[in-house]
Amino acid sequence: MPIIPHDVCFTVKSSSLVREISTKIYIESLESGMKIEADAIWDTGAELSLISPEIVTNLRLIPSGKATISTPTDKKVPTNVYVVNIHLPNNAIVNKVKVIGGTLSDCDILIGMDIITLGDFAVTNFNGQTTFTFRIPSLEEIDFSKNLK
Repeated sequence: MPIIPHDVCFTVKSSSLVREISTKIYIESLESGMKIEADAIWDTGAELSLISPEIVTNLRLIPSGKATISTPTDKKVPTNVYVVNIHLPNNAIVNKVKVIGGTLSDCDILIGMDIITLGDFAVTNFNGQTTFTFRIPSLEEIDFSKNLK
């Protein structure tokens, strides 16, 4: 179970509509203390966070175990599990996160529901501009329908 920071929030605004939620983060090796910047995509369809082979190599990560993941094509794939610290865009750190290794095409890490469910995640597209905001811990329920008449 990751060690969860408190009173953490950040907002990323785009000048247009975007098709993916992406941020810069840092990934830190527990073994060496090395830390590198990474391109992250926040993926509500991913149960766990997933890191690329390049991140594994660059941080010289050592597997802490094995897992089998299901891909979008329902293929079962064996993979290594790693434990890392993830530094969010506001420099808050989620410590001791179990991530899985896997092939990614457009980023270094997918931030999955294991991180997203630690707090509140919201995306708005007001005036043709996407705004993404995230906070830990969850402070209230967001329900757009409860104020409808």
